[in-house]
Amino acid sequence: MKFVALFLMVLTLSTQATTITTSVDKIEQFHSVIPMPLPEDNALITGQWRAEVNQLELAERIMLVQHWLNLLAQHPQPTVAQQAWVQLIAADLNKLVIANPDHPHTFITVVDLASQAKATQYIWKVQQQVDELNSDWQSGRLDWQALLSQQSAQQVDAMISWINSLDVPVAQAVAVDFENYGLDHLGVSNRLLATIALAGRSSVLAHTLLQRSPDQYSYWFIQQSGNFFTDYEHISLLGLALSNPALSSQALNVLAKKYSMDRQAQEHLEQAIKNPDLQWQAVAALAFMPENSFRSVLVEQIEQYNLPSKILLERLPIEGAVR
Repeated sequence: MKFVALFLMVLTLSTQATTITTSVDKIEQFHSVIPMPLPEDNALITGQWRAEVNQLELAERIMLVQHWLNLLAQHPQPTVAQQAWVQLIAADLNKLVIANPDHPHTFITVVDLASQAKATQYIWKVQQQVDELNSDWQSGRLDWQALLSQQSAQQVDAMISWINSLDVPVAQAVAVDFENYGLDHLGVSNRLLATIALAGRSSVLAHTLLQRSPDQYSYWFIQQSGNFFTDYEHISLLGLALSNPALSSQALNVLAKKYSMDRQAQEHLEQAIKNPDLQWQAVAALAFMPENSFRSVLVEQIEQYNLPSKILLERLPIEGAVR
């Protein structure tokens, strides 16, 4: 209680919504100097830092607290005093706003202390679960069924963060373990499946993902997969994506833009040109293909077969392809 009372004296917490208007110039001015360092635990508890903070205007106090919250969010193991301090800020309804230059008489919130404090607490909780996952994996106690049976947003964020923190060999081992667990079980989100497939370079998981009903993470996977798989593996995955109507257009664009000189990719593009379900998308993908001999061959084939999609050729760039 002593800590709480002292802190209330220092920062003047607001349990009623208080909106402070500032300017971009003042925000830039605040960040142009080195802010007060994060107080030590003893200073937080005793209030020794209040004299210096009280010299600041309320807008500057809010920005300073935001700065400290940013620092604390990077502390994987906060102290008891730090946790108590952030808990108090989570009840503070002070907000800092600036005028919206695009819409007169409206404002843009640049600092919401309560929301940011809660975000810091959330990051701590996720990090705690990441540490637990790491410990369970290293000790051989990781239970996929238990994890996947309680896929809360926090649990999924923790699994994603953990997977992304692993070295490639460990991530590959995790992916194999996940493959062995079997995929005909409790629903695994495309987000989690895509993350494990990429980090673990797992073609097995990638195949499963590309045959699923797609969402934003399926498209994200296609966009990112070239950075994680070999060219041969990536082209094979893009070829598989052609069988998924919702993913075929994006897959053709990547094949045309990145792999037009690879024979395996050329076969996929030629087959797509002749496929009534894909030919319109395939012709449109030529806009992304660099000028080369194979592009000319495809154009000749389209004109020779007199395909309905031939009309799209007239709309392709005359000089070169889209970069």
